[in-house]
Amino acid sequence: MTTASVSLTWPLAAWPNSNADRRKHWTRQRREARAIRQAARIEAARLRDVIAPAVVQLHGPVAVTLRFAFPDARHRDLDNYSAKALIDGLVDSGILADDDHRHIASVTRTLDPIKTLRGHLRVTVEIEELA
Repeated sequence: MTTASVSLTWPLAAWPNSNADRRKHWTRQRREARAIRQAARIEAARLRDVIAPAVVQLHGPVAVTLRFAFPDARHRDLDNYSAKALIDGLVDSGILADDDHRHIASVTRTLDPIKTLRGHLRVTVEIEELA
């Protein structure tokens, strides 16, 4: 079994949130998602090329765990924080073959107890190849 982990720190206000995004213009939403996707692609490519060059691509099925770290102890609904652009960036980098149901068996969201910088969100994606 192969595992990979990618971490991304981002301004909290610019992370896609289904409740807050109802008030954003669609072009701003698209621009923010595109930036997250590109940053995830770059970070995953760095992971693949520098840390684990043997891991060319995880063909799946894989289990994806998303660990969200926030700057404070406020109560938040993790389901509101979208990870679609982040997972698409992992596919763009070549770490994942695709993001459909044949390649990603499960997606789990958890809260990371270690706080992040003020005004920022940290998402750590752990990908575990299933047998």
